[in-house]
Amino acid sequence: MLTDREIPVSPAFITFLAQVLAQRPFEREIWADQCSEALLRHDGDLQLRATKAAEAVMSNPTGRNLLARSYGLLYSLLAGDSAPFHELQSHYHFVGILGMPRSGGSYLTAELYRAIGMAPENVPDAIAHDSFPEVAPFDLQPGINTWLLSLKTMAEYLTMVDVFFSQRPRHAGKVVVPKKLTKGVYAGGIVPSRAGR
Repeated sequence: MLTDREIPVSPAFITFLAQVLAQRPFEREIWADQCSEALLRHDGDLQLRATKAAEAVMSNPTGRNLLARSYGLLYSLLAGDSAPFHELQSHYHFVGILGMPRSGGSYLTAELYRAIGMAPENVPDAIAHDSFPEVAPFDLQPGINTWLLSLKTMAEYLTMVDVFFSQRPRHAGKVVVPKKLTKGVYAGGIVPSRAGR
């Protein structure tokens, strides 16, 4: 039996959930800022913030349900159960931006958010940008399995999408979800796309 000790929750996911549960708005995200060329730096406090966020999420019934939802999606990915993903695809229209790094993907993603009436600076980095999910070439080492990490963070990302976009208006029957997916080239099969692709 695997537990959260072997497959721990991602810091990006748990901090997102804590912010949503605290009803703190997302603002001043820098992923879309193409003028300053600022890049995300290593966050030395991330683990401490994630630990505090985990305490807040686990003390909240909704938080525990959302964690269970992400692990349920992970199980579905591992077991080959496509039903939950068909349900997500029937509600959301994922628009993935794939391209070479530094070729304008962030700019295009930001413009897509503006086109659907959302300010890019109010969309979390993990939702819009390619830092999350953590998709990478396959590597198996002691304590590291990048394929499992890709599946787990994809399940977390899909849970985040369901939370963040749940009240958004539909366009042509579906909620549009723009996402820069440069790392999607490593595992195209798990990247959300239109049903019946």
